[in-house]
Amino acid sequence: AMLVLTLGRERVTTPLDAMPFLLMTFSGLLHAPFSTGFHLFRCMTPRVYNLWRRLDHVFIYVMCWPAVAALSWFVLPPRLTAAAFVAAAFLARRAALGIWGLQPHVQRDRREIVRAAGDVGALVLLQLGPMVLQSAREVAKGTAALAPSAAGAGGLVVAGTLGVPASLLF
Repeated sequence: AMLVLTLGRERVTTPLDAMPFLLMTFSGLLHAPFSTGFHLFRCMTPRVYNLWRRLDHVFIYVMCWPAVAALSWFVLPPRLTAAAFVAAAFLARRAALGIWGLQPHVQRDRREIVRAAGDVGALVLLQLGPMVLQSAREVAKGTAALAPSAAGAGGLVVAGTLGVPASLLF
């Protein structure tokens, strides 16, 4: 509701101008029920724990598809945004299938999960790339200070190294 109210107050040139905000909102809403379920039900039986853990991790990857498009929307040309979206869909599908296929005993070791999903780094780069590019453009134009841009990019690089998709940080 807040998104609709906020976008309603803004002067949107075309309906497509609102698309990245809708995509990022959809991204979070797509993952929220599974993350909430996992964190609520993790103290249940190992079977329930493993089911919710896999659902949580699978939907972390699924939520990357719209997040990549949203973060690229105003930064990259439309064809590159579409290509990034397709690449994210491919990588997220492969990572999600890898997580879903893990044996239950592996589900308790986060390092194994991150290792099993090698596509996480590429998904993070697809989200990080447009942010770093836009930051560099703003610094070059003198419209942004280097310190916040560098700090944000550095934080995302560290998060990516740890296997945290950028969409989880917003």
